[in-house]
Amino acid sequence: MVLLGGLLTLPVAQAQTLIGLQGFSTGTPRNAPLAFLPNGQPVVAYSDGAFGGKVVVQRFSAGVWSAVGPPSGISFGTNYVQQVSLVINPGNGDIFVAYAEGPNVFVQRYNGTWTYVGLPLPCGPASEISLALSPTGVPFVAYQSPAGVVVVRRFAAIIWLPVGLPLSVGSSSDPSLVFSPSGTNPFVAFMESGVGITVKRLSAGVWIPVGVSIGSPNSKQPCLAFGPLPFPHVGYQDGQLVKVERYIFGWTPVGPPGFPGRVQTNTWLALSQFGTPVAVYQDGAIKASVRHFTAGSWQILIGPGAFSSGLVEFPALAFRPTDDKLYVSVRDISVSPDRVTVRRTTTFARSQFLQEIVVEEPTAPYPNPVVGWSFYVPVDDASNTRFNLTDLRGVRMPHRSLPESEKLVQVLLETPVPPGVYLLRVDTPEQPARLHKLVINDH
Repeated sequence: MVLLGGLLTLPVAQAQTLIGLQGFSTGTPRNAPLAFLPNGQPVVAYSDGAFGGKVVVQRFSAGVWSAVGPPSGISFGTNYVQQVSLVINPGNGDIFVAYAEGPNVFVQRYNGTWTYVGLPLPCGPASEISLALSPTGVPFVAYQSPAGVVVVRRFAAIIWLPVGLPLSVGSSSDPSLVFSPSGTNPFVAFMESGVGITVKRLSAGVWIPVGVSIGSPNSKQPCLAFGPLPFPHVGYQDGQLVKVERYIFGWTPVGPPGFPGRVQTNTWLALSQFGTPVAVYQDGAIKASVRHFTAGSWQILIGPGAFSSGLVEFPALAFRPTDDKLYVSVRDISVSPDRVTVRRTTTFARSQFLQEIVVEEPTAPYPNPVVGWSFYVPVDDASNTRFNLTDLRGVRMPHRSLPESEKLVQVLLETPVPPGVYLLRVDTPEQPARLHKLVINDH
């Protein structure tokens, strides 16, 4: 999996801090994804070889890592868990994990004790799982079904319900599931056999393609991510290259088409709160490297050996919402035997991503057609610009505007708007009014 933005002014080498002990897991882990509690405490989940590959969850508090629930794991232990997906409800701090054990996907929630969320879901042989929460805290999970195609389900009261139809006709795997910034639409990226990487969004109960498929038939392990703007980014592996693309009016590469990595384990991509794309991956020296996209290219932020003196696998990263600091977790092979290690970088400078978007799309609202409940308008003077959204009869549509910067305004629809063509009038002092045709789709 992989995460993504814009321009940064950063030194090449960033200071980084060890979080707790180096190699704090009891046994050898697989991947160890990160998430954060509402108070900013980091949480990791991983399968631990010391306990037969059972899922172990730990959080960092008062300078130490401690188990969330049983220290010996929360899964059955009948099969070694290969991959874990972790999310945390930012409102109440409930921790959710999803994992495949044997022929089933299990989802558990922690709100003082661990409990299963619904019944197990039969799954296919591919163990990649992606868990996401809606804005109201409803869990959605994407995984490969026994038929060999990616499916998405949501939890409703006591059962898991299908979300739309299966995402592909042929074989598919490696799902990455996220919600758009507005929270109105789930998006999913997945590997489609013989095609490449496909991205779809849910609209009115139907999965709609987001542009054309990208990459090559050999592409794998996509990671889908959003920054502060409603433009999906996807990072994926294509041969020996890590590639990142962004969708505005079509898929376009973020920077040069790919940078080299060993690409034998996952590559993780994320966007900061200010839109800065950052990727962590296993480099050619089989160590963790971190790159950020700045000045038109992917540049080394933290180079080989900074996170570990020895080899690493399965790097993951996440930005802490409380201060936007970057945390990276790895399977640290420099500790014998292998253990989980987590480190943190210093604070990032503010990205110029919003200004970059304005330069790229200087005249019109975007996205257009509107996806979700909001869109963005480049302006010259945000604090003094006024908007008026009407239908073709001149009836005003309720909306409000939120300046993102002096050059960019987010317009939010306040009530459901029927799909169709609308007119957006933009009034700025000392300039002629601009009138734009705006197409609004089903939400």
